[in-house]
Amino acid sequence: MLDVMEKTKLDRVYRHLHGEIVRGRFRTGERLPTEEELADRFGYSRTTVAKAIRLLARRGLVERRRRAGSFVRAGAGVRSQLLGAIICGAAEKDPGSNIFVPIGREIAREAELSGYAVTMEDPCQRGTMDLRSWHEKVAREFIEKQVAGVLMVPCEIIGAAEESISARAAEMLSEAGIPVVLEDRDLCRYPHRSQFDLVGIDNRRAGCIMVEHLLKQGIRRVDFVAADEYGWAQDGRIAGCIDAFHNVGLKFERAWMHQGHPSQPEYIEGIVRDRQVEAILAVNDGIAGEIMRVATLMGRNVPGDLKVMGFDDLPFCTTLPSPLTTIRQPCADLGAMAVRTLFDRMRNPNRRTMDVTLSFELIIRKSCGGVLHTAAPAMIGGV
Repeated sequence: MLDVMEKTKLDRVYRHLHGEIVRGRFRTGERLPTEEELADRFGYSRTTVAKAIRLLARRGLVERRRRAGSFVRAGAGVRSQLLGAIICGAAEKDPGSNIFVPIGREIAREAELSGYAVTMEDPCQRGTMDLRSWHEKVAREFIEKQVAGVLMVPCEIIGAAEESISARAAEMLSEAGIPVVLEDRDLCRYPHRSQFDLVGIDNRRAGCIMVEHLLKQGIRRVDFVAADEYGWAQDGRIAGCIDAFHNVGLKFERAWMHQGHPSQPEYIEGIVRDRQVEAILAVNDGIAGEIMRVATLMGRNVPGDLKVMGFDDLPFCTTLPSPLTTIRQPCADLGAMAVRTLFDRMRNPNRRTMDVTLSFELIIRKSCGGVLHTAAPAMIGGV
């Protein structure tokens, strides 16, 4: 049996050669470098390289000819008309349960218009398998299927980690020559960027616009209520909140930033109980709805003595006792733009990494004392 280190080396050589073959680095009938040359190139033993080539041969990508070498087989460099997608929550039946259900549906529709099918994988449906292993398993399956590209909503970053547990899967796909486009968030901590294109809204600008609306009403303290896991989008929204205070010569206090698990009653209750908290910007609509529920139980009036805002504009926002002020994400456009960005990356594999930001709307409702209207949208564009 192979030990763990040898298996890792074998996997790396196999995926690298696989990627070069399927993206056309070697043409049909072309001979691969010799085992000695490849061993030199990777810095591994000739035995490891030989095993990787035998694996490529078993999977029909190369043909081994005695004393002549290994040659690329016909059709090895042809991609399937199939895209892969890894999107948590996309498998939910209720289209209003989260923003990724409509995003996933639009991804499938947009791909179909160009003659592609999509195999959609939802880590929320993984069963008992740990998330990191599940992502790597799916990446290997996508590589075996020779998908043309992959769209991914990475997992949030946990604790003090510097990158998402989805990062290794994205790297595996990239090494295999499969382009990856990220949706909503990056694999690393804000404001840093990975090598992959990212499609989403300008979260920093959105956070700034929301807090500006409250400051114009005379509010001088806005508490930001976040989830316990690190979020790339979440940190962008916090940065925007700080910007809004800075723009009017005020300081956003660190004590106004809260991070915890929304399902733990003491987390939300502790914030709402503080009567100095006069306005809350929650990182998403779900947390905002829970804040409003707890506020009602604790005798606080929304929006009378507590103003609340959220993000995403899920359908339940209008059914709350005080309809929720929120940022409306353009879910269908986000799905469609992700597919178009992926197709562009497939056509231009060497272009610079892009941030593609789409317009959003500030929807003002009763929860912050306003009347329904929309703010001027951001412009669609890439950097």
